[in-house]
Amino acid sequence: MLRNKMAFFGLCLGFFIIMMDTTTVPLIYTSIINEYQVTPAMAAWVNNSYLITYAGFLLFGGRLGDAINRKTVLYYALIILAIGALLSGSGQTLIQVILGRALMGVGAGLLTPQSMAFISIIFTQGGRGTALGIWG
Repeated sequence: MLRNKMAFFGLCLGFFIIMMDTTTVPLIYTSIINEYQVTPAMAAWVNNSYLITYAGFLLFGGRLGDAINRKTVLYYALIILAIGALLSGSGQTLIQVILGRALMGVGAGLLTPQSMAFISIIFTQGGRGTALGIWG
């Protein structure tokens, strides 16, 4: 039971990071514009690249988890997400930041369906709805 709770906590934490990534970047658009001397439309691509690749890889991530192994896909998704964050955070140009964010979107798109699948495995029919409500 404790192992299931810890797994659920980890899945919730991973999804929290994904959702935080979607909502916090617009708060720093002004800093991006000033740092890289770009237009607001160009700065918006920092978040757009993440959201487009995130949405694009959701279905693929679910199918990949079904076809291969959910645990393996989850681990690779976390690695891709971390590498994307590293590249995005250390980007010297706007293009590097955008590419890093796009890579983060790939990792997030692969991670989200695995999280939902694991929650469906961990919890029985009675507690699954509550668990998914807490997770999301």
